[in-house]
Amino acid sequence: MSMEYYELDPSHYVSAPSLSWDGMLKMTGVRIELFTEMAMHDFTEKAKRGGISMACQRYFKANNPKMGKAYDPSQPTTWISYVDATNLYGHSMSQFLPIGGYEWLASREYLLKNPDKQKQYLEYILTTKPDARRGYFLNINAHFPLKTHEYLKDLPPAVENVTVEKDWLCPYNAKLVEQLDGGRFSVTEKLVPHLGPRKNYVIHYQELQYYVKLSMVVDEVSEILSFDQTNWLEPYISFNTEKRNEAKKAGNTFLNEKAFLKKIRKPSFKYARQLGNTLIGAHMGKASVTLNKPIIVGASVLGLSKLHMYEFWYGYVKEKYGDKSQLGYMDTDSFIYHVETEDVYKDMDE
Repeated sequence: MSMEYYELDPSHYVSAPSLSWDGMLKMTGVRIELFTEMAMHDFTEKAKRGGISMACQRYFKANNPKMGKAYDPSQPTTWISYVDATNLYGHSMSQFLPIGGYEWLASREYLLKNPDKQKQYLEYILTTKPDARRGYFLNINAHFPLKTHEYLKDLPPAVENVTVEKDWLCPYNAKLVEQLDGGRFSVTEKLVPHLGPRKNYVIHYQELQYYVKLSMVVDEVSEILSFDQTNWLEPYISFNTEKRNEAKKAGNTFLNEKAFLKKIRKPSFKYARQLGNTLIGAHMGKASVTLNKPIIVGASVLGLSKLHMYEFWYGYVKEKYGDKSQLGYMDTDSFIYHVETEDVYKDMDE
């Protein structure tokens, strides 16, 4: 497959991501500009946030005619739906992505001293189209008004990497820590959906546009990184997706994901090995590394993939069912939700 489609010999590669990356470069002929300023690299690192995995509700129960004798017609008809976004990262990688021309719109000092200029830039960026020639990442402070919390509580926008402290645990979780792990608690950074304020939050402009529609209020804009963008990756993604549709196994869409992983991998990480039931050792490489991967592309793909999921939840599920829908579980590209309706399958057909 690799020799036929990409004219690359897999035996010359250690991993699938390396093979996929070279296949993409060869097929598209694209030349991606890399950062030459460490400040831009560090800024973009703050925008890298993985997939969301969380349980919003511990329990809910369906009640509909397809349950046979368990159906109670005297109660509202409800369903539990498990939906999945097919080829989520492939979809995001087909959008307009950064390719070069990186530039700060203004210095941090200038923006912080000129609130009117912040407002001017923000108003312009909030109306910038997804396929505009220039795209943006912004560093913002923001909050969600209290009146929006009830509506947003199942899936708070703008997830954040947060260090979870032990005193944040609810009584039940604290009890489990004592019972199952002898009271040992590791202070760990987790990706947390929450409705608290955001401070120095770096975000892709398309995500910001949608979250503002969901009532996020931007209090301050301290940095703006602009870049040229095109849908340069789309031909490679479409080719792999087409070949996947023709094939019996998911080899080509697998390569789509591997090309994405190559953009965001930590350059110093080598491998991890389990050393015990509660201990994992990570082998890290030398402290000096070459930053030769366009992490801004990976950060954009991660942001756009979350945007796609939020648009489905709020643009379809909440728009159609309102408070009759409740999110139970989410894992990156899938939702499990509870909904009150006569026939959820008929709704999907519509």
